[in-house]
Amino acid sequence: MALYKRGEYWHYDFRFEGKRYQRSTRQRSKREAEKVLHAAQADLARRTFNLPAKSVAFAEISDGYVECLQTDQKPSYVTVKYHLRKNLLPHFGETPIHAVNLELCERYKRKRLAQGAKKATINRELSTLKSILKFAALSGLARDGLGRHARLFSDVESKEKHVLTPDELGKVIEVCNSLEFRINAPYLATLVTLGAYTGLRPSELARLRWENLDLEHQVIRVRKSKTKAGVRDLPMHPLVSHALLRWKPPTDGEWVFPSPRKAGDHIRDFGRAFEKAGRKAGLAGLTPGSLRHTFLTWLDGAEPRRSIVGQLGGHSRERHTEPYLHPFWKDKVAAIKRLPLPAKSTALSVEANRGQGGDVAESQIPQGVVMVGPWGLEPQTSTVSR
Repeated sequence: MALYKRGEYWHYDFRFEGKRYQRSTRQRSKREAEKVLHAAQADLARRTFNLPAKSVAFAEISDGYVECLQTDQKPSYVTVKYHLRKNLLPHFGETPIHAVNLELCERYKRKRLAQGAKKATINRELSTLKSILKFAALSGLARDGLGRHARLFSDVESKEKHVLTPDELGKVIEVCNSLEFRINAPYLATLVTLGAYTGLRPSELARLRWENLDLEHQVIRVRKSKTKAGVRDLPMHPLVSHALLRWKPPTDGEWVFPSPRKAGDHIRDFGRAFEKAGRKAGLAGLTPGSLRHTFLTWLDGAEPRRSIVGQLGGHSRERHTEPYLHPFWKDKVAAIKRLPLPAKSTALSVEANRGQGGDVAESQIPQGVVMVGPWGLEPQTSTVSR
């Protein structure tokens, strides 16, 4: 029996992992002695499984995590708050942080799928969950490695990014300069020009300050970014400086693109307006990220040094730049034509040379590929995947 009375006090006697534990509870009441017994057993279990002495609910630790993001002014602050309020807190809120396990996370995934959420959306929510669990471990409120239970879906296909051609970019800017958009989103034409010729992240574009722009020396100074590598200086393309000089915000202030709804704040999101402009230009599926993909792809074709492409894109490693590069079809055709010919193949060399230097004949154009402006051959969708 775990509890027995000796004299006026209750004592406990139990075994845990082969070891015997005996001690007086110093309690005269059996009910109070049971509490001491359970506390002793729980303390042994915590030490064995490297659990914190204090049990903290997920909701409490998530509040601390959000406060840290807000203090550091992280761009992900708004997104994390949305994921927590909308989905994570209703499921994990009252659960002790150290009790988050694989079964609980898998149940969350099944629930979100039943609600109609896409796997890519659930993966973003699980990434937020992983960050909170890591924060709990660093705070000493949970053991390390809890994030491994929030397993992401591995069969999620990344969205194909639309890399704009110069003709397509011209069409989009023309739509942005139309009367409808000059009234409802007057900043959009300038924003699109900056995005396509600077490669700034959408969050960097929205938070751009006038003090970050050196129009005299033609430099954009990014002083707040997603990563340390994102803090960088960008030379201005002539179109960028021209667009900025023409842009007159409706109100004076520190922000290049002030919010039309909240005085003293900057715009938060231009995705819907940009997508609408893209549809009116005959280009479906455009997102603000398409401008960054366009810039880095164009830059990669114009600048052979990959290190410059990575630095201007705000990347610390080359592997971070790779997903943004989508070679155009005409560049792929040119690369194939540059392959060496076999030795002693006079007839083949004559045929190959005959095809060099001239336009590709109509019969040589593969199905699904059309001639597009100065870029030569392009897939009909103009969306080129790596």
